Amino acid sequence: MGMSQPLIITGLMAKRAEVSGIVSDLEERTRQTRADLAHIDATIRLFDPNARPEAIPGKRPASRNGWFAAGEISRRIRDDLREAREPIAAEAIVRRAMVAKGLDPEDKMIRQQLNRSFLWALHRMQVSGTVQKTGNGLGAKWGLPQG
Repeated sequence: MGMSQPLIITGLMAKRAEVSGIVSDLEERTRQTRADLAHIDATIRLFDPNARPEAIPGKRPASRNGWFAAGEISRRIRDDLREAREPIAAEAIVRRAMVAKGLDPEDKMIRQQLNRSFLWALHRMQVSGTVQKTGNGLGAKWGLPQG
């Protein structure tokens, strides 16, 4: 990416790299999940050689967490960004939500789970234009679109 490229091309290349990384991560998770499924099927057959695990219908995963109702995470994000008046880190939004729900923001397991849920929501909101991201990685900040 040289200096001679227009800013839009540089931005699109960065976005493509980000999305490509997400695809790679999902493909790896899918591969690992399929391997887990094969191991479970083999174990079922060990205990019941006549079993047909592939005939067991799939079940949608339960809600990602039991602390927030449908749409509540996005609503909290919008409210926090409106109050902040400047871009803030996703971690700050998660910690505020944990305190509001009576959860210990120092509980690393719950915080990591909620970070995933909130980042997922933030990325969906970014695609729809509801929020803007500045920076990348741990230094990324989120805010409302200007204008």
